[in-house]
Amino acid sequence: MIPALDEQHNTYISLAFVALKRTIPLHIRRDLQERGLHDDLEQEIAIIAYEGMQLYSLEGNDYLNFAGRRLYRFLRQNGYRRPRRHNSYVREDIGIMP
Repeated sequence: MIPALDEQHNTYISLAFVALKRTIPLHIRRDLQERGLHDDLEQEIAIIAYEGMQLYSLEGNDYLNFAGRRLYRFLRQNGYRRPRRHNSYVREDIGIMP
């Protein structure tokens, strides 16, 4: 559960979860949970909501686009990429291979 600072922050958190459902497919969310990254994802959502409160109003799609970009960056940092002409993500092995 993500603690909200106030009612406005709670609204931005809720919209960040909407962006999460639009951006990250269910099988990737399950994979993140299996890899122990669920808490990191929740923390990222709280940060997205806080920064979004400072930068964007709730009118229009600017905040949802911002949240989607930040979630995509989170996925990239955790080893996922979206190949061209694909509608989902693939996991890359990160690290030094022997």
